[in-house]
Amino acid sequence: MAKDKDHHLIKRKGVYYFKKIAKGKLIRKALSQSITEARGMRDQILREFQLHGDIKRNEPDQPSRLFGEVAQDWVKIVATEIKSSTLQDYRYTMNRYVLPYFGNTPIGEINHLDIRKFMSGLTCTNKRKNNILV
Repeated sequence: MAKDKDHHLIKRKGVYYFKKIAKGKLIRKALSQSITEARGMRDQILREFQLHGDIKRNEPDQPSRLFGEVAQDWVKIVATEIKSSTLQDYRYTMNRYVLPYFGNTPIGEINHLDIRKFMSGLTCTNKRKNNILV
């Protein structure tokens, strides 16, 4: 029986992706549109994983922006798209609940579990919790 020469490769919308579960985490990385090129890149990733126990990630040159900075930019954008009463509620919710918890956190470090912890600590109605998520 021949080995599957396309193991860990998945094709989506014309692009081949590397996909592997390692150390309980899903690793998925876009590779190439060419199957031959994708196989070579996949082999390189697997060699790197054998040597180092992980794959090299492209780390940003500068630290991730803080959540509060991104929130300010977001408010400027949505202010032109929604009613003033909705914007007022968004600002209240952001200032009352979200910014005290996430305001000084780099946005790249916030994950799903952090959001779940935040939501579980809220003492308000489910309706308000849903609005906070929005």
